[in-house]
Amino acid sequence: MIGLPGLRLDEPTARFLRDFPPAGVVLFKYNLSPDRGQIRELTGALQKLALEATGKPMIIGIDQEGGTVKRLPPPFGQYPAAASYGREGREEVYRWGLAQGRELKDLGITMNFAPVLDINTLGENGYMKSRAYGRDPETVARLGTAAIRGLQEAGVASCAKHFPGMGQTGLDPHCPVIPQVDRDLETMLEWELVPFIRAISAGVQAVMTSHLIYTRLDPARVASLSPYILKDLLRARLGYAGPVLTDDLEMGAITMGSSPEEAAREALAAGADLALMCQTLEAYQRFVEMA
Repeated sequence: MIGLPGLRLDEPTARFLRDFPPAGVVLFKYNLSPDRGQIRELTGALQKLALEATGKPMIIGIDQEGGTVKRLPPPFGQYPAAASYGREGREEVYRWGLAQGRELKDLGITMNFAPVLDINTLGENGYMKSRAYGRDPETVARLGTAAIRGLQEAGVASCAKHFPGMGQTGLDPHCPVIPQVDRDLETMLEWELVPFIRAISAGVQAVMTSHLIYTRLDPARVASLSPYILKDLLRARLGYAGPVLTDDLEMGAITMGSSPEEAAREALAAGADLALMCQTLEAYQRFVEMA
């Protein structure tokens, strides 16, 4: 899945997508205006091109969590951050998912990279402090599954993230740094993994991985590139059978060690189904040409 320039599908970009058809695209703020017609025109053009080029529709994804992580400008719904709902906010979160899902579907967007199922264990020092639903597994699991239910009842695929959990770090993997978490599997099964286990039981339609190293699970690779975490843990142990997406492979935590195209090949070999390469079309082209 790739990012695209601009508000409209211009001819050079359309030609590129015909030559190198991706599984999907990710929309950012610079792709979206306050005009509903502009967004529908863009998503409609993308789907028309995909059907002509491959015979299949493409996934059109967006990060629309609420709070600081949202792509749609006003007058579209402007919802609060996950942390603002509180422990008893399940019904409110469900209503958010339903309303947000209906809005996205109306715009032709088929997947929301939400909810965040990370547990903000570090509180104010945590990287996910506003984006997580809470500081304990039960709260995050209860509210996260409500968000999933609302989004998917509205007809938009929910993508839970960031497996197997980012709540134990204060570092930002967008930067050239690789966060590390020192947790054993038995502890994680009682903490970080609880919301993901519940999301799988609730039928979440996609899971996104994190660019963190879990030193006691795989000390050599970030989760997005780890066969143990993707195949042995997520697939075999937790029983998840749906699509696995990486986070953007053009983030600093990845590019400080390898090229995005090399990371994409490694992620797919490790068990990911979809590799996100959202910053440059050139990196995606290099990946296709080396595959």
